[in-house]
Formats: sequence, structure tokens, C-alpha cells
Amino acid sequence: MQRIQKNQKFTVDIIDTNNLGHGVCKIDNFAVFVKNGVEGDRCNIKIIKLLKNYALAVCEELVNPSPYRITPVCPYKRCGGCVFQHVSFEYENLLKKRYIESSLKKAGITDVTVSDTLYADNKDTAYRNKAQYPLSLDKDGNIKAGFYAQHTHDVIPCDSCAIAPSVFSDIVKTLTDFFTKEHFSVYNEETRKGLLRHIYLRIAEMTGEIMVCIVINGDEIPHKNELVSLITTQFPNVRTVCLNVNKKETNVVLSDKNIVIYGDGYIEDVLCGKHFRISPLSFYQVNRSCAELLYNTAKKLLSKDYKKVLDLYCGVGTVGICVASDSEKLIGVEIVPEAIEDAKKNALLNSLDNCEFYCADASDIAKLAPKCDSIIVDPPRKGITKAVIEFIADASPKKVVYISCDPDTLIRDIAIFAEYGYKTDKITPVNMFPRTSHVESVVCLTQSCKST
Repeated sequence: MQRIQKNQKFTVDIIDTNNLGHGVCKIDNFAVFVKNGVEGDRCNIKIIKLLKNYALAVCEELVNPSPYRITPVCPYKRCGGCVFQHVSFEYENLLKKRYIESSLKKAGITDVTVSDTLYADNKDTAYRNKAQYPLSLDKDGNIKAGFYAQHTHDVIPCDSCAIAPSVFSDIVKTLTDFFTKEHFSVYNEETRKGLLRHIYLRIAEMTGEIMVCIVINGDEIPHKNELVSLITTQFPNVRTVCLNVNKKETNVVLSDKNIVIYGDGYIEDVLCGKHFRISPLSFYQVNRSCAELLYNTAKKLLSKDYKKVLDLYCGVGTVGICVASDSEKLIGVEIVPEAIEDAKKNALLNSLDNCEFYCADASDIAKLAPKCDSIIVDPPRKGITKAVIEFIADASPKKVVYISCDPDTLIRDIAIFAEYGYKTDKITPVNMFPRTSHVESVVCLTQSCKST
């Protein structure tokens, strides 16, 4: 067997594309991952890193390009967020289905199929309704916004982002020009000094309302009246301007303290025919069109046969209100107090009198809904703890509709649910985050038998 060495060069055929956007090839049966390689490529590569079980390489020349390959619309290479910008959208959707299939296979689950990936038509660009831009100084001392280079906190200046609406770029430029003109200081992670940390923008797709939130390492911002006048004059759709006060030594972008300096502190959007108020800390899916696909799929899985629905990890009530607000009773549970207050307001906004929301840990469901017909769960990326799954099983709902943003934790939890008599036969992927490695999924777990 040939011993592969760093800096060695080879001509290879790419046989697969992984979920990080790397091409996969074999050299003497040794796995090599080629940055930006695509299944079907024939290319000349150079080994840049050698590990025990695999190697990393870069493509130095395309000999024959893959039929799945396209020219990226984004010129920024170091950001690393859009790992699939060099492949066709159709092929990306196939890869996300394959990723889930591969995860099922690794987990030894053979009785669950994966449907074709759902996606929004013509929505692989400009789909994000939220963006966070870290700030830095360029070599001339001008304030620039951009994104972190992959695996670092080095800010790569970015004049426009292909997956964000163009108005975001216009607002960011207006703000950074103003900050530079008024000699604002920029936060330095090493010294922990400087005022400006991030620009955080949200837009409501259906109403057009825009939120501008400036994350600061302080309690106040200078020239705030001039700033508000400038931004609202140039961008009339800006409904509110907020400051998020984050003085912590942390990589977390937002703190829990917001100061409203213009407007009401929220914007309003319409999702699945329901109205929602979105504040700076509200969870709201970044891709509204795909969120409708996801929630409508969840609603079909839930069906209309269930009268009492429990919505765990309910956030501001978006999932439950969209999916189950026509049930006799909807009970939402969320551990964040501010989210529960927003959920109650959203129920009122939609004239719903059948909704109750509680600030509690998910494991408290045994006290809140022991006789629920069905449960909706939309947990964070880490999934559901086994203790919460046990609580769900003890509550004995007929159905559990599980919305997931991480296939690996979803599949782990499916296996645990099966131990308690809850099984599924299909996972439906939804491409909520086109061009990135992430994929949303939804399954319906049905009570087939009681575990012994």
C-alpha cells in the first residue's frame, strides 16, 4: 500500500460529497476529503493534512467537472457558512436526504425511510430574515461588518451576503459609515474594551417591517437620536431600533437586556396565516417560506383527531399556534420567561382563547398535561434528554410530532422513543437553510405498544 504524505499530489475521481461540502475519494482505499470537491469531479489534488484515518486535500485543477457543479454566486471563500454554494440546488437537496439516510444506517435503524427533501421554490438565495454581523476595523481604521472566518473569530468584511436580503447590506453600510464618521470604538475580544460588538437585523417577509438591533459593550450609545433619524429616514420600513447590552466576556452574541430607542421593540410577521410579534430575543425560523412547509407538514402528521395538544420547547408559540391552534386546547411549555410572555401576546394577537402557556422545564409535563392526546416537540440542536422522553412516554400520548434541526440527535432520540413503544416509519427533511450544511426534519412517532 502506498503511504500518503502531506503535500503529495494525485489525480482522483470524486465518488461522493459529504455534509460539509467536501468531495470524497479513495487513494489505495484510504479516505481523502477534498475541499469544495463534488461527486463526479475528476481533479488534481494536493494533500494538506494527514490524520490517522483520513486526509484533507485541496483541488488544484479540475480535469473534468462534475455535472452537479455550478459557479458560486458568492465571492467570499473564507466565511465557510455556505458549504454547498458550488453545487446545484437539486443536488444539495439530494445530499441532505442522503445525509439522514447515512445517519440512520450508522445507527443501525433499517425500518425508517427518508422522503425527498422539501424546499421552497426559487428560495436558495436571499431567504434569511435574520443576520448578525460582527464588527471590526480595517487597516485604515474604518469600521467594517462581515462574518467570522470558518473556525475562527477573524472578521471577514462582507459587502453583501447571497442568502440575506439586499436591504440588509444597505443598512449595514449606512450604519458602519455612520459609526466610522462619529469615531465609535469597536469591541476587542482580547482587551474586552470597545463599544460596538454586532449589528443584528431582522425582517418580516410578509409585512416588510425591519428591526435594527445594535449589540454594545456598554449601557448607552452616543448620537442615538441622529442614528435613529438617519436609519428611519433612509429605510422607512424600519419599525424599531434596539440596543442589546452585552458586557459579558462571552462569544454569545445577545444578552437578555434590550433597550428600545425607537418604535415598540418588535416587528410583526404572518406565518401560516397567523400573526406573530418578533422581538430581538424571539425564536423565529430564519426561512419563512420553508417554515410554512415544515409546519404544514407537522400539521398533517398531527391530523385533526387530537383535541389536547402539548407544545414542548414552545418558544414564542410559533409552532403550536401554526400547527395546533384549531385543537380544543393547546398547552405550551418553555423555560425562558420572556418567550412565554411573547407566546401569550401572540395568542391574543390571533384571537385564540384555547391556548395556555407555562414557564417551566420540559420535564414538568407530567404535572401539566397527563392526559394530552399528542405532543409537539421542537428542541434545540442537542435534542431531548432521556428523562424528558421518559416523561413523554409516561404521559402516554398517541402521537409525538418531533421537529428537529439536527439529524444525528433526532435519530438518537428516535431509538430511545422506540424503547418506550413509539415508532416512526418516515423522516421528512426540509431544506430550511439552503447552501449551508444544516437540514431541518420532522417525524411522527406513534404509540404502537407499551414498553414492558
